[in-house]
Amino acid sequence: MKAPFGAGASSTAKLLLTSHCGLLKARGLLTAETTEGQIAQSAATIREMGILDETLVLEPINVAINLWANIVVNYSNAYGRFSATDNLCGLSYAKLAPTGQAISQNTAEMAATFALSGGIAPVAGLAFAPTELKLPIDYAICYRDLMTATTENAQRVQKGIAETFHTADLHGTPTIIVHGQSDALIHVNHSSRPYLGLNNLIEGKKSNLHYYEISNAHHFDAFNAFPGFNNRFIPLHHYLAEALDLMYDHMTKGTALPHSQIVWTTPRMKDKNGTVEDLNEKHLPEILQTPTTSRINIEQGIVKIPVK
Repeated sequence: MKAPFGAGASSTAKLLLTSHCGLLKARGLLTAETTEGQIAQSAATIREMGILDETLVLEPINVAINLWANIVVNYSNAYGRFSATDNLCGLSYAKLAPTGQAISQNTAEMAATFALSGGIAPVAGLAFAPTELKLPIDYAICYRDLMTATTENAQRVQKGIAETFHTADLHGTPTIIVHGQSDALIHVNHSSRPYLGLNNLIEGKKSNLHYYEISNAHHFDAFNAFPGFNNRFIPLHHYLAEALDLMYDHMTKGTALPHSQIVWTTPRMKDKNGTVEDLNEKHLPEILQTPTTSRINIEQGIVKIPVK
C-alpha cells in the first residue's frame, strides 16, 4: 500500500531515504547490503518492536513532516528538565529570521508563543538551531541513547520518564479509553493495550475501565480531508462523541458501559475518477453494547485482541 501524498516518491525524497538507510548500516544498525534489503530489515525490526502494520503506511508522512525529530527533541528536554541553553545532543531552540539566523524574542513575543502554539517546534517562528554539526542520523542516535545509556544526561531523561509512570489503579472509577488502531504517533501496543492489561492485574474484577479500539482511525483527523487519507481513514472524533454520550448515560441513568471491543469501521470507497463517497453510518458502526466477535478479553493481564 502506497503512503498518502506519495511520501518518498520524488527523486529527492528517494535519495534522502536511501542515504538514511546507508547511514543506518554504516552505524551498525542494519546489516543488509542493498537498499531493498535495508528497507526489509528496517520494517522487520519495527514490527518486532510491536508496531502494527496498520500504522506503517503513515510512517513516511511522519518522517516527511519531521514529526519524530520535533517530538523527541521537545520531550527529551522536558523529561530531563533541560534549558534551551543546555544544547541537548547539539540542538537548541531559537527564533529564526528569514535568513535562518537566530534572533532574540522579547517577553511579549514569548508569552504569545506560549499561549498560541502547541509547543512543538517548528511553530510561531521557533525552530531547532544546531549547535553542533552532525548528520541527522547522529542526532537521532544521541536521542536514542538518552533512553538507554547511563550518562548524566541520560539519567536525567530516564528519571523524568519514570516520574510519569502510573500504577493503573483507577479505584473503580468509570473510565473509557478510545484509541485509533492505526495511530502512528501513539501506538496502541505501547500505550492503551498494556495499560488495559496492567489495570486488569491491579483491579481485576473491580475494574470499571472500558477500551474501544477503532479500526481505520489514526491520530490526526484533520489529515482525513486530503487525498490518500480520505479513502483510508475514518474520523476518530466521531467515537469520542459517542463515548462521551455513553459515559453521560452511565453516570445519569445507570446504563451499563459496553465491554471493551474493536470497532470494525469501513473506509469510504473511491471510484475510477478519484471521487470518494460521502461519509455515512455504514462507515461508522456503533460501539456495540454486547460485542461478540469484536470483544476484547483480558486474562491475568494478557489482552486478547480479536482479528477480523
